[in-house]
Amino acid sequence: MKKALEIPTARVFLPLLKPNRYKGAFGGRGSGKSHFFGGLTVEEHLAIPGHRTVCIREIQKSIARSSKQLIVDKINQFNLNRHFDVQDQVIKTPGDGLIVFQGLQNHTADSIKSLEGFDRAWIEEAQSISSYSWRMLRPTLRKPGSEIWASWNPASSDDPIDQFFRGEGSDRADLTAVRANWSDNPWFNDGTLPTER
Repeated sequence: MKKALEIPTARVFLPLLKPNRYKGAFGGRGSGKSHFFGGLTVEEHLAIPGHRTVCIREIQKSIARSSKQLIVDKINQFNLNRHFDVQDQVIKTPGDGLIVFQGLQNHTADSIKSLEGFDRAWIEEAQSISSYSWRMLRPTLRKPGSEIWASWNPASSDDPIDQFFRGEGSDRADLTAVRANWSDNPWFNDGTLPTER
């Protein structure tokens, strides 16, 4: 019998475990937003063979500037190396699934169509995403059950991601957003963040 993967989740992120088209987590550093979405990515790829996720930033100059290392760390933390094939640019997952890392600014209206068959898009540092990139991405990910996730540290209420998740119309039924700060992170004291704060 296959043992279920048990990932500890901070209470603040529990609303994001339910299926929804748009999921957002915003707040200050040290809240665990990225760790939550990184762990959820690994969990979904283990549970759903053939799952495909694109991890996005507005500008990604190199794979080192992506969320790849965080996801690799989660794979190692949960002892799942035998299920994942970590390569230079991608991570191959069970059932021919795939995790890729891309910069939206590198896409054109034509090239972004390559993401049409993906199940998830996770936008890290989403406060930097441009209006153009946001408008391009949303209709591209249209596979039934697909979701768009965003994690960000709010910089300005004028940022497109902030307007979408927290502005007028953010009470839509297909959107779930949570505010998370260091005080919501039960593991905050595990390192140098308290001192740096």
